[in-house]
Amino acid sequence: YLPHWKETQDQGAKLAVFCTGPAIRRTGSNLTSEIIGTTLLLVGVTALYKCETDAATYTYDLSKNTAVVTTGIDPAIDPATVVSYYVSMEDATSGSNALPLTYTAAAGTTVYVRVNNLETGCFAIKSFALLTAPSPMVTLAPDMIKCARTTLQNNNVFSFSAQNAAIL
Repeated sequence: YLPHWKETQDQGAKLAVFCTGPAIRRTGSNLTSEIIGTTLLLVGVTALYKCETDAATYTYDLSKNTAVVTTGIDPAIDPATVVSYYVSMEDATSGSNALPLTYTAAAGTTVYVRVNNLETGCFAIKSFALLTAPSPMVTLAPDMIKCARTTLQNNNVFSFSAQNAAIL
């Protein structure tokens, strides 16, 4: 943008690139748009994981990242913020073909999240991956054997916490 800014004399046009010079001044909404953009630049969007089962596809809950990308936005103060998810940067930029919040895809798929302020028209886009994690390994603990406490009481007390090291 630097060459364009050098040629542009209108200070308002330069600021409008970042939505800091909005045509409609609404301090709350304008500030929220700045917070959205800055938060998405500074805070990474978390990859979503499913347990690896060698399946061709997995079903992910995309809404789990909504709280991450709306950190600092109070919906009671700014209800004009909308979060949506897309399969391509082109769709996210145009705001078309939003994905359902429950989305089935192959592991390794990239999803784009768009945080949009409907009042100002400003939006920010970030991407994250849909991944799998290996299943936890379970180790069988050795048998625990104790003799009866007495000939009249055919039972005993076991401490299962002693098995933690073998299991974990």
